[in-house]
This record gives sequence, structure tokens and C-alpha cells, in this order.
Amino acid sequence: MSDHQETDERKISNQFVRACAEGRHDDVLLMIAEGVDLDQFDEGFKEGDWQCTDGNEPNSFMQNGLQMAIRNKDMTLLRILDQAGADFAFKEDKWIPDPENEGKNKKAKVTADLLGDMAHAGFYEGFLYLLSHKGFTLPTDSDARGNLLLSAISGGSMDECEESGSRFSLVEYLIDEQGFDVHYIDDRNRRPLSEAVGRETDSAILKFILSKGVDPNYDNRVVPKYKISFSDMFKDSVDDQMPGGFSLFERMGNVMKKYRNTPLNEAVFNAVMYSGREDEQQDPETEKYLAELSPTEREREVQRMAKYRVRQKEIAGYSLEKVKMLLEHGADPYFKDNDGVCAMDYFYDDDAIEMGLVRGEAAKVVEGILQDWIDGKRDKPAQPKPYLN
Repeated sequence: MSDHQETDERKISNQFVRACAEGRHDDVLLMIAEGVDLDQFDEGFKEGDWQCTDGNEPNSFMQNGLQMAIRNKDMTLLRILDQAGADFAFKEDKWIPDPENEGKNKKAKVTADLLGDMAHAGFYEGFLYLLSHKGFTLPTDSDARGNLLLSAISGGSMDECEESGSRFSLVEYLIDEQGFDVHYIDDRNRRPLSEAVGRETDSAILKFILSKGVDPNYDNRVVPKYKISFSDMFKDSVDDQMPGGFSLFERMGNVMKKYRNTPLNEAVFNAVMYSGREDEQQDPETEKYLAELSPTEREREVQRMAKYRVRQKEIAGYSLEKVKMLLEHGADPYFKDNDGVCAMDYFYDDDAIEMGLVRGEAAKVVEGILQDWIDGKRDKPAQPKPYLN
């Protein structure tokens, strides 16, 4: 085959995956009739060149038509591809542990975990389709079941709504109909309740999990999967752009690590931290940064920042709901994590106050909710529970 023919096939493949990503079913059917390779991966897109129907750019884990159908929860496309003969057992590149080099990974071709992909996307109808039409089966191993549940809870877009949605239905199905363990804890201390609190969306899944009697008073910090020195990776580049900036980021990061180690602490931190500042758009450093951009880049960045500020306030609102919900289900503002830190401590931390992480009215509202609970309960503070060794 000539280089020209290879280029043409590459172009056709790009068009096909793009049509799948954008939900253009008629174009997909036309290209299938013309003999397009259903299973070829698209590796030719450029950042910002096109978007999926969920509004995001495709990434390295979403590169063929079938994966685009999963990402977009596009049941019509899934059926089209299945009827046309798409391979549901295709192999893809993954990083896996290297048995010959302890602690290191290697790149290998492995069979795609479409059931896991469905769970991560929160694609309930597609998940059931794999079970009923494609011969997939639910895992029987407790850790495999637990990880599938964690993926169903934690995956997906920040913008999706949980209540009565596909992801909620999938989580409900796994727990209520298939008996997945809502109390599951993996070897890194990840738990369904922790994942539900950490989601930056509404609180429907958290409410459902709490209704199962899960105790919200525990140290929820996760054992890192990889040990990475961000100081070695980023210190020089950050300090080049803003002298002393990395030290500031480290201080901020230390506050975040200190006050997010129980479900309630994390919800409190997010409710206050993401409240934002009304004067943020007028920040001198921000104005200086925008002035250095081209008109096109500046407009794009202004729009991105405006969207981000709106999103921050949404997260703050959802987190406030979660604070109230956790309190209603037994979370204790005086419960101490394994470092002796409780939710109430955050409001009096000198570093948090100095760096503006305890922000005005939002902090007063959240602290008032906790204080009202304390005044009403007046229970003896709970004791911390043992953490993973």
C-alpha cells in the first residue's frame, strides 16, 4: 500500500471516530456502508480540534468509535456498531506492572475492559446491554466487584447530574440488585462513601449510600498509588513564572491535605474553598496575565475563567448539601482524624486564614451549620478509628 493510501485511510478513520464522538449517526452509517474500519483507533486529533457530545475533547483512553459511544452514553450508536460487527474484545495500550522490574510499569496490549469503561462512564443502559447481549458477566471476586462499584461512583463528567440519572441507576443496580458491598474498602482505603463525597456534582449518590447505614466517621485519606515528588517536577518552572510561587502552592497544598481527611472535613473544605470571591475577576495578577495574551487567546481564557467561577460556586453549593446530609446521618464535627484534626479546626487555622482559604460569608454559613448541630447534639466527641497500616 502506498503512503498516499495510508494517509487516506488515516483521514477516513479520523472522520469516522469524529462522527461517532459527535453523534452523527447518519454519517456513521454511510461510512460503514463504504467499508470503514470499525475498530481502528484515532490517533490523529489535535487538542481543541473537535469535541465529543459531552462537550469535552477526546483523550487517549477514548479513541475508537465504540469507546466514543460509551463516553457519550449513546445507545443508538452502540447498537449501530454492534450490528455492523464492531469488536467488543479489542486490545488497547495500557500501562501494567512490569514483573521484571519491581515498582515499574510497562506498556502492553490488553483486552479492553468495556464493563469497567461502562461503569466509569455511568452508562447504565450500555452496561446492561453488555450483560444481556454480548456475553459479559459481573465479577465474582470481592475486590473486582468493589473496584467496579468505586468506578461507577467516581467516574464521569463534573457536569452530569446524578439524581435519577444513568450513573445513579447503575450504582443503585449494583448495590440493590446485584449485592455489591456498600461497605467495601480497598487496599488503598478507597470507599464508596468517600468517592460519593468527593464527586463535584449533586448529592443523590451520597444520600443513597448513607441510607444504607454507612458510618461517616472515619479517616478517609487514600494511600497514594504512586510516590511522586512534585517539587522535583515543577518547582523550577513555577518559580520561574512567579518567584516564590512554589512555596505558596506547597503551603496551600498542606492546608488541603490537613483538612480533607474525613468525609465531613472534605465536604466542609469544599463548601468553603470553592465559594470563590466576587472580586476575583478584578485581581491585578489576573488582569496582567490576560493583558499579555493575544485577543483570541484572551477571549478564550476569559470565557474559561467565567465558566470555572460558575462551576466553583456550583461545587460549593453541592458540598454544602453534603455537609448537611452527613450531619443528618451521624457525622460528628468533633470527630478527629488520625492526626487529631476535626472539621471545626479548619476555621481557626492560621495558614488557611492568611491565604484566604477560609473565605468570608461562606465560612460563616458552614461554621454556623456545624455549630447549630453541636448546640443541638452536645454529644461526647467520637474517637478516631484505626487507619490502614
